[in-house]
Amino acid sequence: MATAIAKTNRITPFIALKTPVMDALWAKRPHTLIDASGLEVGLPDRQMGNSEVGHVNLGAGRIVYQDLTRLDVEIKERTFFANPVLDRRGR
Repeated sequence: MATAIAKTNRITPFIALKTPVMDALWAKRPHTLIDASGLEVGLPDRQMGNSEVGHVNLGAGRIVYQDLTRLDVEIKERTFFANPVLDRRGR
């Protein structure tokens, strides 16, 4: 089961409603929180994810950068310019 948990003190269904089953599961069963947007799932900062992005990252067990974000990360880490396909300096 998955649900959204707000990082701020905004009102969510679990705060506004009585949820004894969810409360018991949360207290007694293992659980984890994961991010579903932005760089944490390979998207540009603050961009909301979707089911495809979620499935790709969960299935891979790591961050799978989407095309635009991958380019941004490679440029920032300076690995983009080491790509042999792009290194044609007069050849």
